[in-house]
Amino acid sequence: TRLRQALLNYTGNAVKFTERGTIFLRAKKLEEHGDEILVRFEVQDTGIGIEPDQLSSLFETFEQADASTTRKFGGTGLGLAITRRLAQLMGGEVGVESEPGQGSTFWFTARLGYAQAITPVAPSAGVADAEKELRTHYAGARILLVEDNAINSEVACELLRDVGLVVDTAENGVEAVAKVRASAYELVLMDIQMPEMDGLEATRVIRSMTGPTANNGDLPILAMTANIFAEDRQACLEAGMNDFVAKPVEPESLFATIIKWLPERKAVDAVETGSPSVLPRTGEQDSANAASPDVKPGASLINPQALIRVFGNDAAKHLDILRKFIAQTEDIVAAFDTACEQRDAEHVSFQAHKLKSSARTVGADALADLCRTLELAGRDADWTGIDGLHPQLRPDMERVKDYVSGL
Repeated sequence: TRLRQALLNYTGNAVKFTERGTIFLRAKKLEEHGDEILVRFEVQDTGIGIEPDQLSSLFETFEQADASTTRKFGGTGLGLAITRRLAQLMGGEVGVESEPGQGSTFWFTARLGYAQAITPVAPSAGVADAEKELRTHYAGARILLVEDNAINSEVACELLRDVGLVVDTAENGVEAVAKVRASAYELVLMDIQMPEMDGLEATRVIRSMTGPTANNGDLPILAMTANIFAEDRQACLEAGMNDFVAKPVEPESLFATIIKWLPERKAVDAVETGSPSVLPRTGEQDSANAASPDVKPGASLINPQALIRVFGNDAAKHLDILRKFIAQTEDIVAAFDTACEQRDAEHVSFQAHKLKSSARTVGADALADLCRTLELAGRDADWTGIDGLHPQLRPDMERVKDYVSGL
């Protein structure tokens, strides 16, 4: 996850500042000691380059080589500060070599260990046919969605109900255990980080349950997680989970994974299951909903593709979700402020994770990146990092709020 984020940050900048030319990505092994290697990753472009006197401040929080680039290209320079933080977490460093008009080479190093690769099992259906297959062969299947984030829960519920699945919800592990004990489900989608009881503990309890409705040894439980570290996945498997669904949710990936684990059933008419009529997600709706909200100044605060992937070009639904996101986040930011005042690093990490998750779902990617860095700093009780970035959280949130208010 850290490597991907760091490389995306560098590559995104390279694309942004290279109007035409070439971009190279490289990985070089610098050292090897036993099971550990030091790798240097580079992203080289042939773009506008950077003046020598501006290089030293590039990796400082919210610094850019030239403030005018914000007006032309967008962004705040946060990606480079995040990359420095990610490299430090991997025992490495960052740097840049550049010449004005000739391009730049941004690099970072990371100390990595050899580990057994986790190879995902190919889904049983092509992603293009996943929705059709669910409606045809799995309509009426009863699923429990365990998710404490209201925005993520609403998005996932809408996706699942649109393809004819019957969805119950739980907000934490305690509720999930109670619902599995009382009812028979064919599959559980389980978030990992939740209050009261997390997803790992809830899964362990479900697997240990006995009783008239307990098919719990065979009940598919799929982890919904943004963490793809090998150790996180191993913890999920050891708790008794069967597979993983990445967050933020991609419809095709979600459907394909569900198909892999749901027992096939006879087709059930959508009216019988109480599911709404399904509209296409490819922009074929009525012309009244045929476009996303008009692009306005500051639109880079929200990546419209995030919601288009889920709801197609239904602009009214996009706006509804964005407004619910704004309403939800005030309490999260307030809780984050309180955790900082109380010097509670664990809750700093938890609240940052919570805001990051919903921000990523609605496409507020810059805000999500900031929250991700704060989440990692909280996990490490790095108060220098937390205190350095905390003052930016509320202003960034206010900018997103102002943008949504203007839609």
